[in-house]
Order: sequence, then C-alpha cells, then structure tokens
Amino acid sequence: MIFRHTTTFFLLPRLLSGIFFLGSSTGLLMGQSPGPYRLRPAPEAAWSAAALGLTLAGRQIEQRIAPLTAPQLAALDRSRIPAFDRFASYYWSPRAARVSDYLLLGSIAAPYALSLLRKSTRSDWPQLSLMATQTFFLTYGITNLTKVAALRNRPYTYLDAAGNPDLQAAQASHDARLSFFSGHSSVSAAMCFFSARVYADYYPSSKAKPWVWAGAAVIPATTALLRVKAGKHYPSDVIAGYAIGAATGLLVPLLHRQR
Repeated sequence: MIFRHTTTFFLLPRLLSGIFFLGSSTGLLMGQSPGPYRLRPAPEAAWSAAALGLTLAGRQIEQRIAPLTAPQLAALDRSRIPAFDRFASYYWSPRAARVSDYLLLGSIAAPYALSLLRKSTRSDWPQLSLMATQTFFLTYGITNLTKVAALRNRPYTYLDAAGNPDLQAAQASHDARLSFFSGHSSVSAAMCFFSARVYADYYPSSKAKPWVWAGAAVIPATTALLRVKAGKHYPSDVIAGYAIGAATGLLVPLLHRQR
C-alpha cells in the first residue's frame, strides 16, 4: 500500500481529511465562483461520501489479509510470472523506494500548491482543494480495493532474503500480497493530471501549458519506473496504476466543469 510502515502513511490521510472538510464546508458555503468549475452541495456530498467509503472499505478488508507463510514463500515459482513482468522479480532497492515516496509526496502537494499560484486560483482555493481531495480519495480507494481483490504477490517475494533483515520484514508483511496495481503510480498520476487539467482550464492561453502537461506525464512515469526498480511492482502493476490514476485525475475536473 501507499506509504506502508511510514509515519507519512498514517498522517497523510488525516491531513487530507482536514483539507477535505475545510474545502467542503467553506467551498460550498461561499457560493459559485467565476472560475471554470461549478460545485453543488448534493453531488459533492455524494462524490465525497463515495470517495471516503471506498478508502475505508479497502482499509478494513486489508486488515484481515494474512501474510505469506515461510512455506508459501519457498513455493513461489518465477516461471508462473508472465514473461512481460518476470524481470521485475529480481529487483530490490530501498533507495528507489524512498525516491518514489518523495515524488509521490510532491505529486500530492501539487494541486494544493497550484491553487495558491495566482489570484484567480487563490480565490477558488476551497473549491479546488475539495476537488483535489476527492481525486485523491477516489484513486486511493479504487487502488486499495483492487489490491485486496487481486492479492498479487509483490516481485520481492521471489527473492532470497537470507541475510537481509529489511527484505525479510517486507516479505513477512501482508503488504507483500498487494502488488496490483501500483498505488504510487495511480495517486501520482491522478494528482499530476488533475493539476495539469486545472491549470489548462484556468489559463488556456498560457505558454507554459505544454510544460505543465509534460510534467504531469513524466513525474508519475518516473515514479512508476522507480517502483519497478524498488522491487515493489511489476510493469503491468504500474501501467495499470498510471492509466487508472490519469483517468481519475482528468475525470474529476471534467465532471465539475461549468455547463
């Protein structure tokens, strides 16, 4: 899962929950802005409840997942991994995992920072923060529910962990069974593409738009590559996560567009 076994994992959802409730309470009470998006109380409440519900459901199911036993780990057979993905089962890099965490944190911060960029977006900060937080929780919830349904073993479970206590601990965690699909890739893509879509809608004539879109594509792609290098995911995991995240990041602004 995202930020497993780190302080950030436990603090981030609570931080976003605070932003979520601040955005929902102030954004909807302030009325409509002249910006490109329209927020209405009933649909926002439904979207927000669905997003949080998906997240909570995934977390509850995840807590009941048993880790792989030593005999199960010993019985894993690389030849049963699809050929396209098999090479990833030889990777293990805590450094790559840490760098991917930093990129993910930057991706999550991007839409909130974007809303403070100029006066037009600053005045719509409550609405934009609510939309960004909906995007986060929708992606997070869909990702987690898919993980607990798929129960795909992570690539590092195929490695010999003798003499490597960090790898041993990772293999003994229930998180070792939650490979498909990549949460880092999905959330990074969702927040980056959300940010680019919002920027393009507020500043359609900006010369920086191509660079913003390029950044939105490259940052989650780099995150995805690092997750494979870290031994956390197979290529198919990160490709699926990227696609789902990007689609969610583009869909949420579209659903809020002024008609």
